[in-house]
Amino acid sequence: MVGLGSGPQDIAQYLISHMSPDKRRECEHRLVQDYYFHLTGGDLHPRDYSLEQCWADYRHGGAERWVWLLLLLTTMCPDSMVQYFHDQLRAFTADHCIDETNVGMPRV
Repeated sequence: MVGLGSGPQDIAQYLISHMSPDKRRECEHRLVQDYYFHLTGGDLHPRDYSLEQCWADYRHGGAERWVWLLLLLTTMCPDSMVQYFHDQLRAFTADHCIDETNVGMPRV
């Protein structure tokens, strides 16, 4: 499932879906940083879209999209699959200090 949104959000969605938390932790900074530098190509001024903003879009956008997606999957997937994605999202949100006090609206 890919929706309209940001590239960093799509990266997070993919990593949450397809990588173990340990593997994701190993490479997520590098992947987001590589995405940012390919996106900007050195031409985008950091005040227009900084690496810090890109990282925030990755963290929050990915979590916020997955909150929505997890709810959708509960109506379509077996319980074991829903549990897998729940655990993946839980690890991601714990790693990035995202909880009910600072999560935004789901991004689709």
